[in-house]
Amino acid sequence: MAELVDAHDSKSCTARCEGSIPSFGTILFIHTMLKKTVSTFLALVFLSDITGAYATSPADALEIDLSPSNMPSQSIPPGKKGAKILSLNIGARCDGDRTVEQMILAYESPGQSREFPIIYASVNGRVVTNKSVIDVQDLTVVLNFKTPLHIQACRIVQVDILGDFPLSAAHGSRHSLMLALPSDVVSDATSLIGRFPFRSNVFTVRADIFDRYSCYRNAQILTTSALRRQARAACRRK
Repeated sequence: MAELVDAHDSKSCTARCEGSIPSFGTILFIHTMLKKTVSTFLALVFLSDITGAYATSPADALEIDLSPSNMPSQSIPPGKKGAKILSLNIGARCDGDRTVEQMILAYESPGQSREFPIIYASVNGRVVTNKSVIDVQDLTVVLNFKTPLHIQACRIVQVDILGDFPLSAAHGSRHSLMLALPSDVVSDATSLIGRFPFRSNVFTVRADIFDRYSCYRNAQILTTSALRRQARAACRRK
C-alpha cells in the first residue's frame, strides 16, 4: 500500500512539475482572486447605478429629489387653500452656497379640467414666491422667488408647492404638477442633478355637500369682487 501511495505521489509530482496539472494551492489562489475581481466589478456597477451622474457632476451643482414628506394621492374639497401638491428637497454641495431664482412647473390634469388652482411655493410655512395662475396655452406655471432662495453649503432646503383650489372646482376633477427638466430651475449653479421628471401625486376634488349658507359665507371672505362673483355662482349650482 505504501508503494502505491508513493507511486501516485510521484506521478502527481511529475505532472505538476511538467506544468500539465496545477497544484491545489495554485487553483485555490486563482479561485480566490477571481472571486475578489468579480465582487469588485459588481460593486462598481452597483455604485455606478445608484450614483449616476453624481460622481462626475460639477462641484457647484445643485441636487434635487422628491421629499419624503411628498403627499400621497388624496381627495380635497372644493375651495381648499394651501393644499401641498409637491414637495422637493434641493441641496447644495459643500463647496459653497447656492441660490434659486425661478421654477417652472407643468400642470397635468388627467380629467382635462380647466378650473385651475393658484400655485405658489413655501419654505418652512412661509410663502417665498409669487402666487401664479396656470397658463391655459402651454399648461405651465412660473414661480418667481420674492428674493432668491438661499441654500447654504452642505444643506438641504425643502420647497413645498402649494395650491389654492377654487370653490367652483369640478367634482371629480384631477390635478397634478411636474418639474420636468433641470432647465426648469433657474439658479446660479452650473448644473442640476436629479432623476427627472419629478411628479406629484394626483389630487381629486371630492363631491362634498355644502349647505348654501356656508358656501355663501366662504364666498364673502374672498379678496376680490371677481372671485366673490365666481364663488357665488358656484354656490347657486350646488
